[in-house]
Amino acid sequence: MLLISSALIFINTYNIYEKLSRQIVDVFFAVTSISSTTGYVGSDTSRWPIFSRIILAGLMYIGGMAGSTAGGLKMSRFVLLVKSAANQFRMTINPNRITVVDFEGKTVSERIQQSVMSYFIIHNLLFFLLFAIVAIDINDFLLAFNAVATTYNGLGQFGEAQTFYELREVSKFVLSIAMLLGRLEIYPLLLLFAPSTYKRK
Repeated sequence: MLLISSALIFINTYNIYEKLSRQIVDVFFAVTSISSTTGYVGSDTSRWPIFSRIILAGLMYIGGMAGSTAGGLKMSRFVLLVKSAANQFRMTINPNRITVVDFEGKTVSERIQQSVMSYFIIHNLLFFLLFAIVAIDINDFLLAFNAVATTYNGLGQFGEAQTFYELREVSKFVLSIAMLLGRLEIYPLLLLFAPSTYKRK
């Protein structure tokens, strides 16, 4: 995934750079940093073509490793979503066919597949809720989207070209919540606000 993404971005940004060595460093650094959501910046990728920025946004969304503190959906969930969707497509074509979804050599149960799908839905619903709130302050679709993506998924173009300094306190508070949701995972944070968590059993 990293090699293919780097190759596509390298081709897309070839005319921007004068030195080949600098381009190689910038591309690989950006791909590695954004996919792992570590937050390091080596160049202003907001000046790159939109195709390259879309690839970086995708890496930011799914590039994190399962069990890591990276933000976003994580690669393992993304792979399971794709495999589950492909399995559903095969079952639609042939309803009598018995199919299974495997991941890393192990069969994935229906319960786990539904759990991943539920997480995916909740993840996106929360994203658009945060996006709608921040859009009240940032009256620009791309800037508001990037601001939430930067905090919710780990790293985006917003933080590289601009800062959050001029945003209102409400937006900063919402984006702080987005950062916690992205880094600490959604379910553990939601459990803090569930009344049943504090009931004695």
